[in-house]
Amino acid sequence: MNRCRMRSIISSCLTFLLLFNNAQAEPPRESDKLKILIVGDSITAGMYFLNLSNRSASQGWASQLLLVLGIEPNVPGFKNFYPTDNLELTKKGFGFWGIRNIKELLPNLFVHVEPVSGQQISAIPGQTMNEALNQSSKNHSKRSASWIFGRLMLNDNESYVGSIEKSDITYDWIIVWLGSNDLLSSFGIIGDAFPPEAAEFKADYQLLIKKLSAKFKSKSDRKHLLLLTLPDVTKLPMLVPLPEGAIDVDGNSFREGTKTNSFLSEYREKRFESSEVFRPEVLRDIQERVKSYNGAIREVAEEFGGAIVDIYALLKNLENSMEYISSPYSYFSPDLHHPSFKLHSLIMKEVLKMMEENSDEKLPVDQERAENIEQILPSAAELTPSERKRANSLMRTNLLMMQDSRFPPRPAYRTAIETGVRSLNEFTPLIAFSGGIGFSSVPIASGWVSRFVVSSRLGLNYGAKRKTNENIDFSVGYAIEPQGRWDWRRFELGLSVSAHKGWGLYSKIEWRQIYFKTTNLFTSDMAIEGGIRLGKLWGRTGHNGN
Repeated sequence: MNRCRMRSIISSCLTFLLLFNNAQAEPPRESDKLKILIVGDSITAGMYFLNLSNRSASQGWASQLLLVLGIEPNVPGFKNFYPTDNLELTKKGFGFWGIRNIKELLPNLFVHVEPVSGQQISAIPGQTMNEALNQSSKNHSKRSASWIFGRLMLNDNESYVGSIEKSDITYDWIIVWLGSNDLLSSFGIIGDAFPPEAAEFKADYQLLIKKLSAKFKSKSDRKHLLLLTLPDVTKLPMLVPLPEGAIDVDGNSFREGTKTNSFLSEYREKRFESSEVFRPEVLRDIQERVKSYNGAIREVAEEFGGAIVDIYALLKNLENSMEYISSPYSYFSPDLHHPSFKLHSLIMKEVLKMMEENSDEKLPVDQERAENIEQILPSAAELTPSERKRANSLMRTNLLMMQDSRFPPRPAYRTAIETGVRSLNEFTPLIAFSGGIGFSSVPIASGWVSRFVVSSRLGLNYGAKRKTNENIDFSVGYAIEPQGRWDWRRFELGLSVSAHKGWGLYSKIEWRQIYFKTTNLFTSDMAIEGGIRLGKLWGRTGHNGN
């Protein structure tokens, strides 16, 4: 009996000690977790609707992958969408005279974030292959769109690849998805960047992988190098066939199969410049470039003992789905070229599958977490018709900013000669020479933008008694223009000051080469003038101007 009681006591004590030990067991140390480096561009960063924030980054395939593997992903540090919250503007509208645009833009002029260098997800939106090797926050490189983000997210005197090289961290897995922006530069929307030849692309890619491969914990880990192939960018929904009956500047019809940007086609009736369209032979050349770049990626993977994650094939298979190739595009964010949460998830699963195939040990995949990552940002398919119109308006403006590769965009310079008739106390002939600056445009309604303008003007009046009167005036105004139209139209109002007549309020209408202007002078009567105007713009992207 005593022996049984003794055994019972000992058994209870051992059970208690075991339970106590389990309760006190430490969670897995950070040093025991997989070390994964993911290098890429805007898709890897988690860009959404041409904006980046901590929210959008958490929806990206790279963040999803780390979460599923039990690793807390780093975020880029943008608490709010940068450069502006396009989703908020799409949902709520632009406000009275576009005031909500300005409200969204102003705080981001002074934003500060920590550099991404040395973090698990190292991705700069807009970067080309060469820029990944060379661009720092002090080096514009080829002036691609990446400068909008690179000046904030990179260290002062080194590229993020350079920062990774200098770091003491070594990795179990290295995943690379770069080159899409080299392809997109074929469309002229990535600043001044242009697509390199396949040999140049391969040389940069080899150098990149050589530098990154040196950061593996051991040489045997090279089979944990995953390189992702590039998509066929000519199949993105941001490119659409020209409207029926479209003609060039000389009135000639375009060949069947010619495409243009969907955010320009929205506003243009039928006339397009050559620089605004992509002819079938150009699209075929880009498709060949996609194949040659992917061929280079495969060769580099073989050279360094890595594996290929075939994103090209994944997206090619999706082209059989109407959801992918036709409106309203549930696989894309509202900008129609960055993935939606749905497509990010498919990409993540494709990468995870390749990791599992190339891993000697079972990966610590958290299936429950994988199934419960929530979508927090809507796809293009979830926008209402009115929201889609506002999204198109924002995208037209944003793509022009990408072409400019600055935030805020540089101003445009305008000169003109005006000749007509002026009436103050009498009708007199007039000729005037003007010059001005127009600042970046802000959407105020679907299809309409506004901008602040500053100008000066020298006018010559041939008045009574054959006397010539000279007059110099300066003005600050607010102009409204239709988006993307072929024919020039503009309404402007503001404050002017004249060397001879004093202060006044003015309003001006321009339609093609005709203008009409009224000036309500505080010191005299209203002046009215009208006539012909011939002008020229510099430094402004998009046709709407000349």
